[in-house]
Amino acid sequence: DGGIELAKSIYNALQYGHASAWIYWQMSSESKSALMHEGRELNHLYHVSKQFYRHIRPGFTRVQASSSHSDLLALAFDGGATSGMVVVLVNVGAQPLEVSLENNVRTFDGFISSQKRFHEPLATNLASTNGFQVPALSVVTLKEQP
Repeated sequence: DGGIELAKSIYNALQYGHASAWIYWQMSSESKSALMHEGRELNHLYHVSKQFYRHIRPGFTRVQASSSHSDLLALAFDGGATSGMVVVLVNVGAQPLEVSLENNVRTFDGFISSQKRFHEPLATNLASTNGFQVPALSVVTLKEQP
C-alpha cells in the first residue's frame, strides 16, 4: 500500500501541482518509511520511486496524457529527439486494466513495480498501437526506444 500511495503522491505533484521535481527526504532508516532499510535493503518505496526517477530525466517536458479509467493514472514526458517519450501508468485499482496508447506509433521498453516485482523489465519492443495489461496495484513505466 505504501508504494501505491507514494506513486499517487508523485502523480498528484506532477499532474496537478505542476512540480518540476520530487525529492524523497528519508533515504535510510530502521523504519519502513525510508527508501532503504538500514542503508542496505532497498524496499518497495525505492522501486516505485525508481519508476519515475530513472526514466524521467532533467530537461524532459510533461505532455498531455489521460486515461478513460478512474483507476489508471497516466503521465507522459517528452525528452526530445535523442531521449524520446516516457509514459508512467499507475493502476491504483484491485483489477488489471487493458491499455493501449494512442497517437504516434512508437516502440517502448516497459518496466514494472508491484507488490512482488521491483522495477523488472515488462516487455521490449512494445508497440504503442498494441494493447497490453497493467496489473492491479502496480506502476508501469514505458520508455521509448531510440
